[in-house]
Amino acid sequence: MVTFQNKATLIMKVADILRGVFKPEEYDKIILPMVLLKRFDSVLADDKKEILEGAEDLKENPNAKETLKELFGLKVVNDSPFTFEKPEQDHEHFKENFKKYLNSYSDNVKNTIRAFQFEASITLFPKY
Repeated sequence: MVTFQNKATLIMKVADILRGVFKPEEYDKIILPMVLLKRFDSVLADDKKEILEGAEDLKENPNAKETLKELFGLKVVNDSPFTFEKPEQDHEHFKENFKKYLNSYSDNVKNTIRAFQFEASITLFPKY
């Protein structure tokens, strides 16, 4: 079971990675969007395989993401094969993969993330 303490620990691990790249007063520009993305990813996890199959079937449909949201009864959708954890598995292409992952969300999520001006921060992510 995921507890508040587990979530707090995750946030602090992210802060430890960011330390040195971002000033503490900048953490909110990074941590809140990351927490939101992780939450959205967790919500989609159970249906991820089916969402990807549906996205493949609808790839010619300009409203594919909206259709997928309706089909699965979801408020958000991501039709990328990446998950929140998966872009980091390819360290050489992390930033590119993470951007692809972000751009694969439905417009409502992209608009929310854009409001944080989060994409500009991705260029500052440390290499590991």
